[in-house]
Amino acid sequence: MWSLATNQIMIVALHDAPIRDMAGMPELNLLVTRSLDKTVKGFHNII
Repeated sequence: MWSLATNQIMIVALHDAPIRDMAGMPELNLLVTRSLDKTVKGFHNII
């Protein structure tokens, strides 16, 4: 993901397969990813 704050690439999700979907919830400061490896991961303080 591209960081607008640092103008650099950030790695935010490590899945065993490509990420299929991504959703951001700014009010919770949360990013959620879903992968083809059938996992969902949440990341706090990313957005």
